[in-house]
Amino acid sequence: MSKEASFYEMNAEELRAYTENKLADILSVLADVALGDLSVEAAVESEDIFGSLALGINAMIQGLRELKTPTQREVDK
Repeated sequence: MSKEASFYEMNAEELRAYTENKLADILSVLADVALGDLSVEAAVESEDIFGSLALGINAMIQGLRELKTPTQREVDK
């Protein structure tokens, strides 16, 4: 499937696989964040709902980074 293909051009199996892959990628990033790794970012590879979700997750991660105290930032280096 090309990056240009829209949801309307996918058959049911392609759409299922696309959705599962995108969600697995996002869940992997969230699992890392839940373990305290704020160095990760979600890949923004599309301009669909998954791209929007990745942008939102990245904004959340950035906000969490900014909440860390200067001492915590030094320890993480």
